Amino acid sequence: MSPIRLRIVVGLLLAVLATASFVASFGHLGSFALTVALSIATIKASLVLVFFMEVGKQSASFKLALAAGVLLLVTMLALVATDVSLRRGPSWANETTSPRRADDSSL
Repeated sequence: MSPIRLRIVVGLLLAVLATASFVASFGHLGSFALTVALSIATIKASLVLVFFMEVGKQSASFKLALAAGVLLLVTMLALVATDVSLRRGPSWANETTSPRRADDSSL
């Protein structure tokens, strides 16, 4: 396949994936919404890296720097996901009584 034709096919595939991402944003996927969105985004980013940025033809130092950046991104996303999953709601959300006023003498 010629390079121009390959780029057109990859561009069309990216448009299809963008449409899938848009459609999925309106779907009621529940807890899988984030997984679907990140999966589509990962596929799109991989296609851009491989076919448009031509990472395969770059030097080893460029690939190492790219891998370090991807590793940092994955680490940060994992830390954020862990933080969000381990959080509890605010302490005042579980109270059954009315909140105290500033002039309350029981403080």
